Formats: sequence, structure tokens, C-alpha cells
Amino acid sequence: MKNRGITLIEVIVYISLILITFFISSKSYHVILEKQRVKKEIVEITSLFRKKQKESEIYGKYMSIYFDLEKKEIFFDENSFKLSDEFTYLSKNKVEKDNFERYFTENGNLNRGFNLLILNKSGNLLAEISVDNSNSISYPIITVKGIKI
Repeated sequence: MKNRGITLIEVIVYISLILITFFISSKSYHVILEKQRVKKEIVEITSLFRKKQKESEIYGKYMSIYFDLEKKEIFFDENSFKLSDEFTYLSKNKVEKDNFERYFTENGNLNRGFNLLILNKSGNLLAEISVDNSNSISYPIITVKGIKI
């Protein structure tokens, strides 16, 4: 009589296939999770920026914005917004790399544009937030590169 059971080799092959599948999917899961965190951070930054810009326009007041990228904070007059500690933030400004200041005019316009880079802990660029302001534009244009929102 022949015994038709599962051999030890078959068990090892099945377990190795399950482990390979797990490792492949876990890496892609971490990438997807990181992208979701970046999206959340970008939405928070851009919506807060627009909110403060509208406040400046509605109330007709000058509002300063101070970016402290070393401490990962953005200050809007008396209010502050803490950036996520999961990412590193850099500026593409020529002179002011870590800390810089901008302000909204009484009309809600920005005095100068800026670029904010978001990097992961490995130093890979995840996204770039560009705020463009020229004299012909009444509102700053916010552009996000590197990730779809």
C-alpha cells in the first residue's frame, strides 16, 4: 500500500512560498503607508495655508508666516502648526535653507513664493510643495509635485 501524505519537502516549499509572498507584500505595504502619510501632511499644510490666507484677506490684516524647519514648525502670527516628525523638511530657497519668513498682505497675497521639500528618513524626496506668487496673480498658486492628491 502506498501512503499519500504530505512530505517534509512539500511543507518546506509551501512555507517558503508563503514567506516570500509576505515579504514582497509587506515592503509594498510600507511604501503605500508612507505615501498616505505624505498625502495627509500635504493636505494639512496646504489647507492651513489657504485658511490663513483667507483670514488675511477677509480681515484685511498683515499676517506673518515663519517656517522653522529645524524644529519642524510653521508659525502664523500667534498660532503654530507642528509638522510631522516622520519626515525631513527642506527649502529650495537660495539663501534661507532651514528657517525663513513670508507674510500675507492685507489683500491676502503673499510677499514671495517658496518651495518646501518633504523627504523620508532615508533622504529620498517624496514631494515638493511650491507656492508661486507673482505680481499679476491675486492669490498664490500652490502646486504639489511628486504625489497625487
